[in-house]
Amino acid sequence: MTDGTELDAEAAEKLKKLWVDVHIEDHEMCIRLQEGRKSQVAQTGGVLSPHWERSVRNFQEQVVSALSE
Repeated sequence: MTDGTELDAEAAEKLKKLWVDVHIEDHEMCIRLQEGRKSQVAQTGGVLSPHWERSVRNFQEQVVSALSE
């Protein structure tokens, strides 16, 4: 979003490229995470690291809480 700021064509193109580049990075990471989740090493579900995956654990706890209401 541009918060109402008018962009000229060059600025709009640069912003579009930035958004696409960030999306591609995110998309590639999601694919790699899913490949890891379906590997033999992760067949038992694995364990979320309390240090590195705190936000993932918090999100999962919110989902469980919402579904159990």
